[in-house]
Amino acid sequence: MARLAEKINRQSSYVARVLSDNSEHSRNIGEKLAREIEVACELEPGYLDMPFDFKRYPSQPSSDNTNLADSIEPPRMLSSKIDSYKDTLVVPILDVAASMGSGSEPPDANRVVNSMSIQSSWVRQNLTVSEAGNLRLIIGVGDSMSPSFTHGDLLMVDTGFESVSYDGVYVFSMAGQLHIKRIQRELDGLRIISDNTLYREMLIPHDRDGEISIHGRVVFCWHGSHL
Repeated sequence: MARLAEKINRQSSYVARVLSDNSEHSRNIGEKLAREIEVACELEPGYLDMPFDFKRYPSQPSSDNTNLADSIEPPRMLSSKIDSYKDTLVVPILDVAASMGSGSEPPDANRVVNSMSIQSSWVRQNLTVSEAGNLRLIIGVGDSMSPSFTHGDLLMVDTGFESVSYDGVYVFSMAGQLHIKRIQRELDGLRIISDNTLYREMLIPHDRDGEISIHGRVVFCWHGSHL
């Protein structure tokens, strides 16, 4: 792990998460990182997209004429972590209800209670996401984001966003409460907006940015609205 991390100029902890079997803490390899690994490790272009050819790349040298492919268990491949190349993407559904109102208590842990299978081609064609493996599904409660969202809608969140990189709808914590609101970055701070005009806008000055923790950006609502 340390050697691979050095090759691709990443922290060892990042590589450990890529190789982790724990679905709650692992990271998947996006197309950009896959190409970086291939260049850094002097692999042919597209190598990580293809099924592993064990006969061409044995995990240890052969001391005789034994066919290693018949006698040795193939190693766990990095390509198995590239969800975006699979036909079906399995998105975890978290036991999280985020407030589209005055706020809700954040959960103690992001517990996975179910999952939804989605065609990877649909994600690539319809959504702009950091990495497919960062997608999670949560429930939105309240009416402050009406008519965009309604109470109980299933929301797809890209957890790869940890800051307001551009205007959008974000899941965030503020003053110990979990919120779903539209956030616009302005010269004097962050403007927090409810699509429901009955709720007031808030401006968070730059010197108070640290009071907001971004957990992800909402990229799709399950009544069919793109964001």
